[in-house]
Amino acid sequence: MQKVSTTLNKNTDIHQSLNYFLDDVQAWIDHAISDNQEKLPIRNHDHLTFTTAWEPYINTRGHNRALAFMTEKRDAARASWERKGLWQHGYWKNQEAHHGTEHFELFMATLWRLNPSDGKTVRQFEDMAEHLGNWSSDVPDWFDWDKGIYHSMHFGTKTVSDEQAAQVNIADHFRCLNLSIMAFEMTGHQRYRDLFELYGANWARAILARENNLPVGLNENGGVFELSETEEAARLAVARLAPDTVGLLNRAENFLCSDAPRSLLKLWKLTGEGMYKQASEKLIDALCADIESPTGGPVADAVRVYWEMTGDNQFNDRVLAVINRKHVFSITELAMVPKVKRDRRPPGVVGIRKDMPGWYENGDLYQANPITMAAAACMTGDEELAAKSIELARAYFTLARGVYPHGEDHGCSARSVSAIARGHGRNNHAGVLTAVLAPVQKYFG
Repeated sequence: MQKVSTTLNKNTDIHQSLNYFLDDVQAWIDHAISDNQEKLPIRNHDHLTFTTAWEPYINTRGHNRALAFMTEKRDAARASWERKGLWQHGYWKNQEAHHGTEHFELFMATLWRLNPSDGKTVRQFEDMAEHLGNWSSDVPDWFDWDKGIYHSMHFGTKTVSDEQAAQVNIADHFRCLNLSIMAFEMTGHQRYRDLFELYGANWARAILARENNLPVGLNENGGVFELSETEEAARLAVARLAPDTVGLLNRAENFLCSDAPRSLLKLWKLTGEGMYKQASEKLIDALCADIESPTGGPVADAVRVYWEMTGDNQFNDRVLAVINRKHVFSITELAMVPKVKRDRRPPGVVGIRKDMPGWYENGDLYQANPITMAAAACMTGDEELAAKSIELARAYFTLARGVYPHGEDHGCSARSVSAIARGHGRNNHAGVLTAVLAPVQKYFG
């Protein structure tokens, strides 16, 4: 596909810049609703995750139609997946730790944050969450309370795999930990706290166990630092577009993809146990090796989240050092090649997928990332840089809207409006709406 481009809309007034961007987002939301209002939910596990990109807009301006749409699709999806025989007891009959959890961790959690008084969202979430700790006698056990790990990479309400190679827990199992934290936040039920304290502590100890190394898995004996050939094949069958596990940065990326740095900080806040903060710091420190990359925005966003949650600025200088003000303020045109043919995962670690587009600034390969710019602006109160990050983020969003589908057919793909807005499958939460518009609105709006 040919390169498409747009000229950046220069506006030094941060409030006008934010309002123009929000107007664009409203137009996209209205378009996406109109295109999907009559569509039945498809079989995809991530059919509704594209709507999670709407959260910053709804939090700022409200959008009753969008919230009603998400609520309606919540119920339609469950009914459709049950009717097609994909679900029973509130969850997939057969799935794995990476993809099966996404409907709940991403879509359902977003819907609850937007409307926490809707008891039906909580009931549907709990209908899944009860399986995390084996609290439903009609479903095979997922978790081994004696060993403190999940039985397999593959688990559902009908089957739990007994394949030997799939028994090691991997970074993608952090999604189960995230779900137990969310269930506790929604309900306050002690059983979820018991679960995340046991499982979270096992992961934190494993992450901290060896200096200058990170685990690739977890078993009953603690951290696993090398996988067998069959275990690595099983891991890649679950996390299909993940990097390999050679080197500290690659291992850290696998944790970032499942939001581990933020999850560990939540555990620190919930329990007061310092090991969780230390484990998060170790992951972030390793990830900062890739922060200068044009795809390194998710690392900068993780640093911003760490700074906000802890008040500790020890990593902020890593973000600030990336900003080349002369370059970023020289950008007047952004271009993309929407479909780049690649036979394998391209070079790089953080923010990489084989199906990602190609980006260009002023005709050359891109160097700046608006997520990194926004993080730096929020840390320093730099309104001029904040306005430029919005200007560049809006250009990304404009180009995506011109060539890509909304994201309802494949929520993990890098080729959708949602992927640019909220991040693709390796970048959950780190897109131009969730990690540029939202924090800039918070600090400068």
